[in-house]
Amino acid sequence: MAYQIQLLKNFAVLPNWEDKLGELITLANTEDWTFKKPVLSKKGNEITYPILRNYLDHTFNKVKNDYDQASDMNKNKYFLISEDIACFDTGLFTKYYERIFAFFEKNRNPLKYQWVFIGFKKESDHNFQNVTRLYKLPERANYFSNVSELIYDYRLPIQPPSAEHVLEDIDNFERIPIEIRNNRRKNDIYQSLVGAVKNVEKRLAGNYKIAIPQYFQNKIQLLIPIDLGAEKVNLALALNKYENYYSGRTLLTLEMAYNNARLIVKPESDWLLP
Repeated sequence: MAYQIQLLKNFAVLPNWEDKLGELITLANTEDWTFKKPVLSKKGNEITYPILRNYLDHTFNKVKNDYDQASDMNKNKYFLISEDIACFDTGLFTKYYERIFAFFEKNRNPLKYQWVFIGFKKESDHNFQNVTRLYKLPERANYFSNVSELIYDYRLPIQPPSAEHVLEDIDNFERIPIEIRNNRRKNDIYQSLVGAVKNVEKRLAGNYKIAIPQYFQNKIQLLIPIDLGAEKVNLALALNKYENYYSGRTLLTLEMAYNNARLIVKPESDWLLP
């Protein structure tokens, strides 16, 4: 999983990026942007604020794609780009619920990049007032068209993913904790998964909020907790909704699930935490 702000790096120069991430954390309402276990880069260095990096990069990607695909009249709805400045709503708020924007200015030496990142600005920031006077500020990224997409329908059954998908797809299988992979036969692991789906289906009938929405590959899925017999949640299972049932699609580590869910809103659950 990439935490390196690659999409933003391709758009603008990001001077003093680490310092500005720290400033954003101070500016925004309090939230935990790190995992319990350190996340390491390919070089073995610890990555600071991995959840925030992932969140900003994918938020930028969404609003930039919406800008590129919109008609000329609607281009600035989610990403404001003028001759001199650019900005987008980060989807984050201060503790007083002011919106926070990522703000860019035109690069005076545009050999490679047109834009230079200036900083994260709340609406009332003195240095941001010219923007608010001259332009209508963009809206936050929109990931769904119908609120019902975010809510689990307890009337529909859940179909577990196939054994082939779980056990033979290398990405799915390697997300299963190594202590389980090393100490159980593959068929036993799959039967544990089927049992876990049945158990959580019963829980969902009593509390639909256990299912958490995530945004993945341009669509909404629901995440449900999976306990493979270790008396704790090991994984998340992503569900696709069809007319008469939910289909279990992909197993995710809890870190992957949290990153995907955080794009929509901070998960408020007892099973999916940083």
